[in-house]
Amino acid sequence: MLLTAALVLAVSALPALGQLSGRVGPTTSRQAKRNTICNVLNYGGSVGSNDIGPAIQSAFNNCVLKNTGSTLYIPPGNYNMQTWVTLNGATQWALQLDGVITRTATTGGHMFVVQNANDFEMWSSTSAGAIQGNGYQCRNAGPRLLRIITSQNFSLHDVIFVDSPEFHVILDNSSNGEVYNLAIRGADIGGSDGIDVSGTNIWIHDVEVSNRDECVTIKNPSSNHQIERIWCNQSGGSAIGSLGSGTTIQNIVYRNIYTVGGNQMFMIKSNGGDGYVRNVVFDQFIGVGTAYALNIDEYWSSESTQAGNGVQLSDITFSNWDGYITDGQRRSAYRLVCADGAPCTDINVNNVNLWASNNVGTYTCRSAYGSGACLKSGGGGSYAQATQSYNKPSGYATPTAMSGNLASGFPSTAAIPIPKGNQEQLNRNHQDATLAGVALAGLSKPMSATDSPHDTWTQRRTYILFGVLVLAFVQAGLYAGRWHAADNFPDNTLLASPSPSPPIVHTRIRGHVDEHPIPKLMDEAERKFRKLLSKQSRSLKAAVAEYRRRYRRNPPKGFDEWWRFAQENNVRMVDEFDGLMDDMAPFWNMTGAEFRKRAVQAAQLPSIDLVRIRSGEAEATTIKNDFDDDDVSMRARSFLLMVSKFQHTLPDMDFPINARSEGRVLVPWELRAYPNTTFQDSLGGINSIVGSLYTPDWQGRGSVWEAYRRVCPPDSPARRLISSKRMSFTHDITNYFQLSSKPGNDFKFVRGVDGNFSFCNNPWAHYNQGHFFSDWRTVPLPYPILSPAKSSGYGDIKIPSHYYYGTTRRYTYAWDEVNLEMKTLDSMERPWEKKDDKIFWRGATTGGGSSPPGFSPQYQRHRFVRMASDTSPKNTTIVFADPPSSSNYVYAKVPTAALNEEIMDVAFVSSVDHVNYPGGLQQQMQDHRFGDAVLLRDYWAHKYLLDLDGMSYSGKFFAYLASDSAVIKSSVYSEFFSDWIQPWLHYIPLSSSYQELYNIHAFFSGATDATLEAANSTSLALPHERRKTLDGDRRLRRIARAGKQWKKTIGRQVDMEAYVYRLCLEYARLWSDDREAMSYTR
Repeated sequence: MLLTAALVLAVSALPALGQLSGRVGPTTSRQAKRNTICNVLNYGGSVGSNDIGPAIQSAFNNCVLKNTGSTLYIPPGNYNMQTWVTLNGATQWALQLDGVITRTATTGGHMFVVQNANDFEMWSSTSAGAIQGNGYQCRNAGPRLLRIITSQNFSLHDVIFVDSPEFHVILDNSSNGEVYNLAIRGADIGGSDGIDVSGTNIWIHDVEVSNRDECVTIKNPSSNHQIERIWCNQSGGSAIGSLGSGTTIQNIVYRNIYTVGGNQMFMIKSNGGDGYVRNVVFDQFIGVGTAYALNIDEYWSSESTQAGNGVQLSDITFSNWDGYITDGQRRSAYRLVCADGAPCTDINVNNVNLWASNNVGTYTCRSAYGSGACLKSGGGGSYAQATQSYNKPSGYATPTAMSGNLASGFPSTAAIPIPKGNQEQLNRNHQDATLAGVALAGLSKPMSATDSPHDTWTQRRTYILFGVLVLAFVQAGLYAGRWHAADNFPDNTLLASPSPSPPIVHTRIRGHVDEHPIPKLMDEAERKFRKLLSKQSRSLKAAVAEYRRRYRRNPPKGFDEWWRFAQENNVRMVDEFDGLMDDMAPFWNMTGAEFRKRAVQAAQLPSIDLVRIRSGEAEATTIKNDFDDDDVSMRARSFLLMVSKFQHTLPDMDFPINARSEGRVLVPWELRAYPNTTFQDSLGGINSIVGSLYTPDWQGRGSVWEAYRRVCPPDSPARRLISSKRMSFTHDITNYFQLSSKPGNDFKFVRGVDGNFSFCNNPWAHYNQGHFFSDWRTVPLPYPILSPAKSSGYGDIKIPSHYYYGTTRRYTYAWDEVNLEMKTLDSMERPWEKKDDKIFWRGATTGGGSSPPGFSPQYQRHRFVRMASDTSPKNTTIVFADPPSSSNYVYAKVPTAALNEEIMDVAFVSSVDHVNYPGGLQQQMQDHRFGDAVLLRDYWAHKYLLDLDGMSYSGKFFAYLASDSAVIKSSVYSEFFSDWIQPWLHYIPLSSSYQELYNIHAFFSGATDATLEAANSTSLALPHERRKTLDGDRRLRRIARAGKQWKKTIGRQVDMEAYVYRLCLEYARLWSDDREAMSYTR
């Protein structure tokens, strides 16, 4: 998704959802601040300068102050700084820091002070601009790095702050500001605050802080701040305080805070004083191994006692927390110690699941009133501090660690390196210096007055503002009951368990929906597929013309013989090979000789077999002798069978076949965008280009995700070091007292599966997919490796799966294993009316490597099984027809646990790779439902069959389609048939969040008892058989029949052979030195 600058500006002018009181950020675009470029190199500065401070001050005084709409520009390069600067009073200006500035003086104060600025932006266009404080040289005796004082309408983003002698960033009594995409790396010592903020209406988000003091902390006075998506990575943790006399803090939201190590998940700290802190929300926190967790301490011993009876804390909510402290014996996980002279009131602790590594849990409360933990209800006077034990919360699960978590803080007596920004990361990824220069030219060049702001500003903010856009649209009602491809993934990626909303079981309130979207989706799908079938070529002449129209070249040699094969076997899809042509496209950039070498070299890699054609005869072989997997795989044997019917028509060729289910080829963006600027000749063998790939697994030296994100464009979020690793959480706002005006995320339906989902633009989503943690090493250059499926970004060539082509009792519908023959109808098939209405799924856990380990609880199958067996007190919004079979759709909040009991039949039957699951097999079995294994033929007892990805694609999809049941499919893979099948006609697509599954069931099968009870529906009085929606059941059966018919007519073995035949012709042309001679020209 690309946003124009005008659209970005329009969205930034909207208040963010939460406690913000109005718009934040600059009031004019970046283009409006580029009328004059005030380059410090033109004001006495130079790259490598011993003191760039005077040049910065001169550029500001003599250029910025005299030219409204200007940019103070510090180009890439290294600069020392001994003279601190105060930039006071300018309007409509920017400070673009693309260089690295290093402190070399020990004077106190602040290296940069921005004061009384209005409509101001400080940023780095490369995400590599940095201020290096080298605080280890003058710890707690030198300057702070940046202070923004009494400024308004500003933003600070994409800058790195390292090792300040004291605090790093201070926002002092400023307003309407936005701070995001910062990396702050401080020492493991006190006095190294990350961000301290006071003022009003500040939005701070998407920031990583490493230090041993404050992470992101509210100071007095403050109001209407929103702090979210913060990674306190070996940081002291976030806080409000220290508080003293005259405290006025209100309307604050902290949301989606992840803290690893450090002092606390959150702390409110004071000792005496007066005033108030009120109307504060702390929602969706995760803590990993902190000293304290939830900590209110109004007798904080590190602060000298202030005059006053204490700061009054009221109307404070802690909700949806998961975490553990290191020692529950020494410290309470819940610590709510309030001032005796000003007891806390209305403190609400809701769905907070905290525990300790040593399995000891205690609450400590003093003069604190509210609900949850050890809080006393109501209100009243002071009471003595008391500590009590509690058992491990039933909703607790050990939080998942992120791959970038630091094991310890940075040293306080040695230099701390600057984290690699976007530019350095690109340089490291490039294969040679020439390519690096080409790819970085657009990122590192100085800005000129004619440059467009869209290339940087728009693309860098797109992935963040996208979420704001969606939420804004939801609030406006534009997305209710609709579909949205980029929202298909769950947003609470690292929550150990779903974050429940308070149950509303007895309120008897419900809303109304004007129109259900599923009928339109089905009707549209049928029209689209009929049109697709009707436009297929009816003659060889028409097929040639269509080929030329689509691909701007002649078909390959042998196209007429392929056409004859297709016609003789009644192949319906004769023109739809766009996916195959996309797979082949990169290889047109290399010669036939190079293509041939790479095919043979690829077969030398682990788990790659070779199918060879020589003189019209094909054979499957392996040409490597030093691996454990040197037997020919079933995938290679299956491909051999597919080519056997037409092998005599093909020239001599070699096909490298991936023996694994995961994709193997991940080519960095630079090599695809500039294929002629890197070394391409493989004469010296595979090692001459990519180094050693003969180690089959990663062995801790890389991962699939690190390889994958290099596939992404340089300006995409996945290439940014912080956003590529950060987690994302849900942004849903829960109204605890009434039903919202629209059903919300539970009622969004996708048009298709997520085979084209952009992990480049949504890097947080990779935490939810097991294939990004596969142990199998990927190949970083274009090699013609044939694989059964691939996710977006991979460079493999798709072929039909051996599970689809072969015949086995585990993967083939109606296979008679006694007589070894295929039947038309499976012996255990049931009539539609006798199938049950539950959603059925059985399978193994997602596994297969877990590199790096620790993330398996968030793999796709694990997430789904936990959702489908959830017994926590959360609700799901269900839309249903009332009365049944009418077009009157209403909705109500229904307890999810009751829905799971009524409509889900879901369980794991075996555990794969449980050694990499946090807590091992015992914890995995505790977190998920496990059941007995069932035979494939037992699946046919159910109307709904769910198909989920494993570590790669699911091999049972064709078997499910062949049955008389309806298939619900969720996948991030594209396969050979993706151009041939139509979602909502042949199967029901399901997003990777799975959240709409309950409403899919409600539409087709009607409201359950729990739904009718929650809505207080009069349909409860009807007999059970009359509560079903007849139209929904007919539509579900229509999908089942359409899927079965597709499998019988388009998903046959011979259709797979026709696909492979077409692939072989295209491959043969690439194989040839004279590709024109290998074209069909008649």
